[in-house]
Amino acid sequence: MSHERNNPPALAAEHTRSIDDDARVRMAPGTWDEESRTLDIVWSTGADVQRSDWLTGDRYIERLSMDPAHIRLDRLNAGAPLLDSHRSHGAANVVGSIVPGSVRVADGVGTATVRLTDAEDVASTVRKIIDGSLRSISVGYRTHGETRETVDGVEIRTATDWEPHEVSAVPVPADARAQTRTMEREPPQETDKMQDLKPIETAPTVDADAIRAEAVEAERKRAADIREAAAALSLGDKADDFISRGVSADEARAALINMVAKADEETDVNNTIRVGKSHDEQARAGLTNALEHRVGVRNVDLTDAGRSFRGMTLAEMARESLVLNGVPGAARMSLRDAVTLAMAPQAARKLSTDWNGNVRAIGAHSTSDFPYLLANVANKFLLDGYQTEALNFEAFVRDRAVPDFKQVSAVKVGEITSMSAKPEGSEYTYATVGEEREVYTLATYGKGVKLTREAVINDDLGGFQQVINQMGRAWAFTQLDLCWAIFTGNPAMGDGNNLFDSSNHSNVGTNGALALGTLAELKKLLRLQKGVPSTSGGSDGAQLNLMPGYLCVPAALEETALGLIAGDYAPTTAATAKNNWVRGLSLIVEPRLDAADANAYYLGAMNRPFIERGLLGGNANPYIDNMTDWDTDCVSYKVRGDVAFKAIDWRPITKNAGPS
Repeated sequence: MSHERNNPPALAAEHTRSIDDDARVRMAPGTWDEESRTLDIVWSTGADVQRSDWLTGDRYIERLSMDPAHIRLDRLNAGAPLLDSHRSHGAANVVGSIVPGSVRVADGVGTATVRLTDAEDVASTVRKIIDGSLRSISVGYRTHGETRETVDGVEIRTATDWEPHEVSAVPVPADARAQTRTMEREPPQETDKMQDLKPIETAPTVDADAIRAEAVEAERKRAADIREAAAALSLGDKADDFISRGVSADEARAALINMVAKADEETDVNNTIRVGKSHDEQARAGLTNALEHRVGVRNVDLTDAGRSFRGMTLAEMARESLVLNGVPGAARMSLRDAVTLAMAPQAARKLSTDWNGNVRAIGAHSTSDFPYLLANVANKFLLDGYQTEALNFEAFVRDRAVPDFKQVSAVKVGEITSMSAKPEGSEYTYATVGEEREVYTLATYGKGVKLTREAVINDDLGGFQQVINQMGRAWAFTQLDLCWAIFTGNPAMGDGNNLFDSSNHSNVGTNGALALGTLAELKKLLRLQKGVPSTSGGSDGAQLNLMPGYLCVPAALEETALGLIAGDYAPTTAATAKNNWVRGLSLIVEPRLDAADANAYYLGAMNRPFIERGLLGGNANPYIDNMTDWDTDCVSYKVRGDVAFKAIDWRPITKNAGPS
């Protein structure tokens, strides 16, 4: 560290040295001896300086103890170099050296005699020192031990074991912002005993040229180490800065690592660890894939793992599942016994062998994956069936995730329709907001199917596949039945009136056949609907001005509806002339409406659902589970779903019952 010091403003006066004291850290050109080319210098007064910990960013005060017992003077007293501004990375920066044995520490001041070189490459710097133009001195040192204390909230670190190893002529003294105070700073280390370093009165003759050569070699190694560390961390452009500032190799490495760590904190890094599948897991995945591909599950391609099992029968797959689960002797087991064991419930029983040494599945213990393998494939059949059947209620149904089977409330809150005028000096009036509430509870729907042991042995999955596929479609049909039953059943709403009610809900048109005129009336009913009234009662709800978006008709009215909506319809009279708004309607044809009333039709508002579909956990897909049956040697598969449909608002839907 360069011993360039200033009085930090954070400390009280009694904790700092004065500027006059600090000014003594300088050369005395009046002591110049031209014959010996020597002059005296003050290399330290131990003045305080404010520093910042480069690792933590904390600010503190650093103080050098000037007790001779706390200073290791061997290197300085052996002829340490006098450098130009701490530049130690080249011999051309050496302007002189300390005269061996001339170093003294007394009364808190460190002094020494330096001999200036007469080399031509530094003649300009030497002349400035001799004529007094360059007077300031800074000391470079290492700290081996320090004490810490806090005074008036400021941390003070006092170097109580430190070693000066060079002095430098510097142009600007006492720079509190200097960050290159030390050329090499090692972490403070505890020592068993402090060296007794008294001022040296005499010193042996020293080879100054050897010392300079050693310093040059050390500097070359420091620079090389810093460049190597910077390159390894992809921070090669930072090396020259550390080298020019005289930072040690160890300190540079730490700073470079800190830069990388800080950059990592500011970068979004994906630390996901991917673990490959084990052999058994890959084999199970291959069995499933081979079976799915064999029975024609949609969008399933044969994988590399699946190719190993594509030629196996169901019974062979059952035996392979036992082998993968480590069942003893499963590889030698007959297919009949393997199927029995693979489809058996998970009870604690034991294996036995026949007279020929073959493993028998008599009361056998099973840990087979076979029922689950079949369940995985069955689930694909199930979803195929469910997704094949189109759900045509998306235009007017909204979904809601329901956590359990407790009663669910669908609350509709009234809108604030307008602001009231506030006379000068009067109070604001407060709005009242009404609400409507509809309640429902989820219900469970399901069916089961069994896969027999005989079907597996006969390698027959065709019937099983078809039944599971049909159960997926049945789940879709169930939801369609529940939804369209709201149209045909006209259920009661939370206000005690039916969904379609001309008097209380104003959503029923004058009876008439499907035509432009009757549709125009239904459109008007949508336009005139008002929102939830305030708690004061009356018809003070917001004017909704709903836009028609879709037309629902039974199959009996499909052609008539297409004639009204289709773009290629050619009107022949004013009564049949088509308006643009009719051509923009979406047509929904539902045969379930025919069974109740083949003449009724419905006009709904755009982007305004009036039915809520409650789903357990928000899951609309059917769920399949399996259970082995000891009494029948079958695997039972249970398909179920949890759902509820409830009309939550009458305003977005209108009805015409057709001709009377």
